[in-house]
Amino acid sequence: MSSEVEESGATLQPDLQPAAPIQEKGSAPLVCARCSTENPAGASACAVCRSFLPANQAARKTGIYARQQPPDLRLTADELMNGIVSDLGGESELSTLQTAYVRKLADVEITIRLLTSDIAANGLLTPGGRVRDVYDKLLAGLGVFDRYAMRVGLERRARRLNVAEEFAVLNREQAPER
Repeated sequence: MSSEVEESGATLQPDLQPAAPIQEKGSAPLVCARCSTENPAGASACAVCRSFLPANQAARKTGIYARQQPPDLRLTADELMNGIVSDLGGESELSTLQTAYVRKLADVEITIRLLTSDIAANGLLTPGGRVRDVYDKLLAGLGVFDRYAMRVGLERRARRLNVAEEFAVLNREQAPER
């Protein structure tokens, strides 16, 4: 039967129409779901009612969905990470797993600072007088921070020195050239 179809040149589904041409992403105007106004491609909010349009990127630029954290938080976390690595004897003294724990500890620190700044900006209590849920998240974050800190270790460790190797390097540097 398939040879008959091939010989006749007919397709298996002759009643289907070709699909509409595929438009490039972002080239079609966006229609607002609230007021049905057509907006230019790539717009985040409707020009008339200011509601968010489909596939907008506004949520990724600010708030909890932001892709990039504020730079001052990242710098503070990097300083914390460098300080912990230094306290543990330097990067050469840490295993891969310990290095990963130190990085996660810095990430948890960023989360704690974000939650703390949210409480400072919006208050601890709701208008109804209840404690906001962000406080519970902050306490959970502090618990995670404490567990990671215990895993990494609280005591400072001295960096191990290879005295023989350093002595040989020092002698080579101070030896008179011949």
